[in-house]
Amino acid sequence: MKKPIALVLALSLVAVMFAACTPSGAATTATPAPTAAADSGGTPTADGNESADGGSLRVDVGVIAPPQNPRESDTLAVNSDGTLKYEIDNNGYPVEWYDYVLPLTTSADSFTYFTTSYIPPTMIPPEGMASMDYYTFLRDKTGVNIDYQNQGQDLAAAQTQFSIMLASDDLADINAYASYFFSMSGGGAISEMIDQNFFANVADYRAYAPNFLYQVPRFDYDPDLIATMWLNDEMIVQIVPMVENPMPGTGYCIRGDWLDRLGDAPKASDIRTYDQLLDVLTRFKNEIITNEQGYPMTFFSVVELTAGQFFGGYDTALISSAPATRIVNGEVKFTLSEQTDYDALRLFLDMLDAGLTDPNYVTYATTQNVMPLLLADGMGMAPMNPSEVNGYETMNATPGARWDAIHSPAKTENYQFKYGHGQADYSLQYFGWGFNAKSADIPLIISYADWFYSEEGSWDASWGIEGVTYEYDENGEAYKTDFVINNSYQQTIGFFMLAYSNFAFYEPVRNIHLAGYAYPGGERYKDMMYLWYEDYYVPVRDGVSEMDWPSATAKPTQYQQDDLNTFITDTNTWFTENYAMFLDKSTPLNQDTWDAYVTELYAQGYERYQAIMQNVFDEYLAKRAEIIANS
Repeated sequence: MKKPIALVLALSLVAVMFAACTPSGAATTATPAPTAAADSGGTPTADGNESADGGSLRVDVGVIAPPQNPRESDTLAVNSDGTLKYEIDNNGYPVEWYDYVLPLTTSADSFTYFTTSYIPPTMIPPEGMASMDYYTFLRDKTGVNIDYQNQGQDLAAAQTQFSIMLASDDLADINAYASYFFSMSGGGAISEMIDQNFFANVADYRAYAPNFLYQVPRFDYDPDLIATMWLNDEMIVQIVPMVENPMPGTGYCIRGDWLDRLGDAPKASDIRTYDQLLDVLTRFKNEIITNEQGYPMTFFSVVELTAGQFFGGYDTALISSAPATRIVNGEVKFTLSEQTDYDALRLFLDMLDAGLTDPNYVTYATTQNVMPLLLADGMGMAPMNPSEVNGYETMNATPGARWDAIHSPAKTENYQFKYGHGQADYSLQYFGWGFNAKSADIPLIISYADWFYSEEGSWDASWGIEGVTYEYDENGEAYKTDFVINNSYQQTIGFFMLAYSNFAFYEPVRNIHLAGYAYPGGERYKDMMYLWYEDYYVPVRDGVSEMDWPSATAKPTQYQQDDLNTFITDTNTWFTENYAMFLDKSTPLNQDTWDAYVTELYAQGYERYQAIMQNVFDEYLAKRAEIIANS
């Protein structure tokens, strides 16, 4: 329940790239993120492998226990005698959507919610988030009272505050980014969230999450979905966001009106290769840009914002935070360590030398950081979310400015992307809500999270408030109102709607992301996603992608994770110091210096890391085959 906690935070305005979804199957960094760890018993061996007595990924949910404190006044999915109000299949999963009777509760109790917020700060009144229209709407509709402990946009400051709360065992009832903050606070493996009784095991309260659990049979017991939802055979750590009808959420756009001015340049949609793109960017530099501080395009402090978005045509990503695991012919390999990575890095440095990309890229975290250049004709290409495009055009210094989507570049026109471009039929995000194990009413707050997965709740959490952010036309189709499209805060539709919807990166919601384009002209922006989608593949259910690591679904056991943790920090410190020397040119890039770097990278610890992760991958394939055979 409500606990007074003094929050003294210096909030910084850290902009984020607001994307419709993260493609399922996208590669993760090689740094063994605690969020990927899972316990499965078993005995470690000298080579990092594990004996065969480890657990398997759960398909059935087993017996659902009755609530400890039945409540007559609330309208949750479980009767006061512990019986379910919905039907389940032979595996214990709900067979259809569950419709809640609202309000969920008539209690006046209040629950604390620890969260970051990317709502534009000017939109949050002095009275705080609870007084905003959307949050008042949620409270009136569900009956659930939330006390928002908003940490603003500074994720690092929020993590520090979470560490203080964790150390004093004074967590909020509901916690956004729960697994991330826990691991970054030194809490240990994610299973320790449950084992140390900091957070409730959602699996123990799964009777109250019928809509979240319904996704498993809805997607035909997809093994990756099950493995993403369940940390191990016994635990569901948090309820995470999901993107409905996932598509690539971001991609590169280019100034289409500049291409028109060049006369004989290709259309944006016809640019498919690096050679074609470099020719256009060179002409932008020489024939279009007059802004003294402008460049044809930019990269960012980590080089690429999304794995493979620009360098996927080299079967790699140049995200410079750490090498990322990838699969090459069934073997674990790493980005930033092979010949194709050398070739991609050579292209990057050549673009810098030619003045085609901004040398100040190291100071840019997201596209928002270069907005002044985008609006002042100082940049002709950038990654965007379609919901941002209208704002970038209407606020541009040049009337008629037009941003058109382009494909991810590749070395040949008919190249089939194999890395960083996986797109499944569903998209569960990594972070969501974790629930304080000591909260006075865990069933209610889990039900509150599950309501955002229901058909009614997901609609409200995606569209906002009828009559305010959307209305219906004469054909019964919903569309965004002028209040949103031409908002007085001069925000793009995507950022403005953060104040009237759940944030689909870390708040529970089955996000209907196409709602973001329901306005006159919005079809154009949906077409952008369809164009980017042409570069993506959908992994078949009985196999894996050609190169992408299967993300959170291939999880080290605790023994393997402990082994990784003994050396990976020092290894990555060595990497950070030495790879950066190529980027700042203090080490000249040539074949000899590259080969020496790769040799030492593996000697520093990546050879050991490779052996462990190969075993993780092989075990994953075996478990996946077992699930498919038994489902």
